[in-house]
Amino acid sequence: MDHLNPEAFCQSTHYPPPDPRVSSRAHTQTPARGLRGNSRILLLQGRPKNDKATILSDTIQLLKDLTAQVEKLKAENASLNEESRELTQEKNDLREEKASLKSATKNLNVQYQQSLRAMFPWSAIDPQLL
Repeated sequence: MDHLNPEAFCQSTHYPPPDPRVSSRAHTQTPARGLRGNSRILLLQGRPKNDKATILSDTIQLLKDLTAQVEKLKAENASLNEESRELTQEKNDLREEKASLKSATKNLNVQYQQSLRAMFPWSAIDPQLL
């Protein structure tokens, strides 16, 4: 006999013969309830366990995984914050260098204009006045 087949289970000889004192309706419901119960058990065979130990162990594993992910994200966040600080410092240094170069360029232009005036004194005269 195939114990996993619900039809074979209901046809098995495990059920006692019908009691003449019990109505035929009550007797016909007993195997149907057995069939429904057996089919429910068969449906549950492929499902994961839902007992307390399994749920707790799954929860513990999930918490461990999440904790590891949090630690990884914290380390990544610290690394990104450090990189951000370094880039901000570099940006400030470049701004200072830009201001310094701008000032140096302005000073060189002034010196150039002064040297032109010294070499060509008439270049200092406004051409509109001539």
